[in-house]
Amino acid sequence: MAIGAKLWDEVSKAAGRRICDVTGDAIQEEVTFVGQITGCGRLEGITGRTVGTDHYWERINCENVLNGTANGVLTLGNELIGFKAVGLGKLIKRSPLRPEDLVSLIWFPDPPPAFEWMRTTIVIWEAVVDPARQTVNASAYEWVGTPAGREANG
Repeated sequence: MAIGAKLWDEVSKAAGRRICDVTGDAIQEEVTFVGQITGCGRLEGITGRTVGTDHYWERINCENVLNGTANGVLTLGNELIGFKAVGLGKLIKRSPLRPEDLVSLIWFPDPPPAFEWMRTTIVIWEAVVDPARQTVNASAYEWVGTPAGREANG
């Protein structure tokens, strides 16, 4: 997997939490988040905000993997850019006070004309969650796929 240029750095915080379901082996949860973005690369010099909702399942049967989806909006200058994401998380240790590593793929279904390039962009979003502070520190990179002329296997 070829990761391209960094697009933004982000610091977010949980603004609300809702437990949707509890089963014998999992907890289904929604977390609403808000945060600040500092642009890099194609977004150099742009600051903005992000707001959205994560919807995920946390397995409690020792898998230590979260899986879920997210929907949200980036506000960059005067532009609102909707996004969707799918992601996975890895609990480092089974404790509510231990950090979690997350990775998501983000896409933009209908960006405004000023950000039309986002229509064909997939973002790899890597983050570390600090559950004690309920903060997320993340970096977003453009996914460029397999470089031209190189086969996927080698």
